[in-house]
Amino acid sequence: MNMNSSIPMVSIQMITYNHEKYISEAIEGVLKQRADFKFELVIGEDCSTDNTKIIVKEYCKKYPNTIRVVPSEKNIGMTANGIKTLKACSGKYIAICEGDDYWNDPLKLQKQIDMLESNHKLSLCFHNVNTIFEDNKSSIIPVVKREIKSGIYSIKAVIMNKPRIATSSMVFVNSHINPLPEWFQEVRAGEKAIQLIVASWGDIAYLSDTMSVYRNHSDGISNNDSHFDRLWIYHKLFKLFNKYTKYKYLHLTSIRLLILVLSIIKGIMISRMQKYKSIK
Repeated sequence: MNMNSSIPMVSIQMITYNHEKYISEAIEGVLKQRADFKFELVIGEDCSTDNTKIIVKEYCKKYPNTIRVVPSEKNIGMTANGIKTLKACSGKYIAICEGDDYWNDPLKLQKQIDMLESNHKLSLCFHNVNTIFEDNKSSIIPVVKREIKSGIYSIKAVIMNKPRIATSSMVFVNSHINPLPEWFQEVRAGEKAIQLIVASWGDIAYLSDTMSVYRNHSDGISNNDSHFDRLWIYHKLFKLFNKYTKYKYLHLTSIRLLILVLSIIKGIMISRMQKYKSIK
């Protein structure tokens, strides 16, 4: 592949806010990538109140040909920061690694780009990811069951969340989300919206290799959502997405919402049974 092109093959979007404990490992995971193509790291630094901004600036100064920083004069929030950083990505493909996650395979990008370049009908490539719990670092759980092999999936997998696509595993075609639809700024689950939009353009490829790490910690946004919050988030997302795709996937999204509702009911019933047993 052409290493001399001024336009990178891949832009890595990294949004960060108050990630001083994690940001260095996230950046290092990108810098350690070995690839036969040019890539850039685009960091959206959202006016952190800790040392994140200082750390990011030091890396940018040290690697000016690889790292670009998209700063914020004031904190604008995760969604706006994500949109602004995505717009700054110029590569043919976009990969994502948030500031509190990290990549642990130096061939991650090469493997995924080889897959995407070998089949231009593919819109996205993802892989398995290990989840590490900050309050119990000895507990490591794969996002996708290890017995699930590499393969090609349709948008149904994205809607049903089977297999689950971790944000740090995604590499997708830039032109499929550029420009982003106006409704994107209304959703909270931005990574899921990207998956849906991109998968509406073509199939997605799964690689069973475990090539990144997701940190599950109390400061994470998604960990503060209740089951009811998530139901509302998905309801709004699917409503906007169905209108965007002229209701082509209404049946599948309706089934997914029903599954979420039944899961909530099951959780409530189990909780009440446990309380009843404790009283007895």
